[in-house]
Amino acid sequence: MEKSAESSALGEYAPLSFVVGHASGVLPTRSTLLEQKKALRKGRESATQESRQERSDTPERRRLFRVVQDSLLEEERIEKELESKFIPQHGSSQLISPRAFFVSPLFRVSSRSTARSDSVTIEMQSERQGLVLKYIGPELRQSDGLVFMALLNLTRDAQAGCTVHFSAEELCRAVFQRYDGKSRMLLKDHIVRLQRGLVQFADVSVQLCQRFHFPSRGQWSVALDADIVALFKTSMNVWVDFQRRRVVPEGLSSWLYGFIESQSRLIPMPLPTLQELCGSDAEPESFARMLRRSLNDLVDLQVIDEGWTIGQGVVRWRKTRPAGTMASTGSATSAAGEPAARVAADVVDV
Repeated sequence: MEKSAESSALGEYAPLSFVVGHASGVLPTRSTLLEQKKALRKGRESATQESRQERSDTPERRRLFRVVQDSLLEEERIEKELESKFIPQHGSSQLISPRAFFVSPLFRVSSRSTARSDSVTIEMQSERQGLVLKYIGPELRQSDGLVFMALLNLTRDAQAGCTVHFSAEELCRAVFQRYDGKSRMLLKDHIVRLQRGLVQFADVSVQLCQRFHFPSRGQWSVALDADIVALFKTSMNVWVDFQRRRVVPEGLSSWLYGFIESQSRLIPMPLPTLQELCGSDAEPESFARMLRRSLNDLVDLQVIDEGWTIGQGVVRWRKTRPAGTMASTGSATSAAGEPAARVAADVVDV
């Protein structure tokens, strides 16, 4: 079968190659809760059907009515647990992030030859009631953002705060498309950096990664901050396609990809505004050249249409929505979505 232009641009699709895991301890996974809710709904529907066969005000009909009411209450409890203890639902081929992260210099654009700052403070404006999110920690760049979203995907079936074991090799191959000593160390450095980063809002302070164990042999493990779920309630959430994000050139192109996917439509944008948002410290002329190259990259990946222009210091562009692109923007929907088909290794209640 002939490949589409999109598949040719992206290469062969390869989902995150995480092993199917299992949970031990008393904390259920998202998949377990969804199965419980499905069974409750099935039992409730059966009880409803049976009650219709009974005469009114009989002991059996009253019993069936209680079964239905109890089931509804338990389903509501499970839904609340899914919403309060798990990051928003997304599949194995998706990445997710709060929108505020995509429209700010949190994961900034910078040359690899430029030394990172040990400590920075970045304020991000949420679109919800003017809430301000403040990041305090080491300077983060676009590659850190990719690893952060990969960790969210890795732990998506576990309750926030649980330890999730994974193969360092598989995660390196999924994110960096290679595995060797250098990529293994690179992954470790990224996660340690995320561990040191704090996002503060309202009366909450959240680590981007709370615990990280990286033995020289065997599986590694991470645990997200249990309060990270609250972070996703401060901002609209953006779902992006994992494969597309992985192949877009790192730097301004990858930042623009996230920014574009966070917008319902693209409006003319002054170049100084874009440069401030992405955190680039390049000279204006150099930034304009970088932007032209990046826009061509995004045309090749069918993220924006051809025909973009830069004139009088303003970029005019239009986003495309190729068939099969799995990206959307919005607040977290019902947590009882499609069950995650893959779990990133073993989930342990600690």
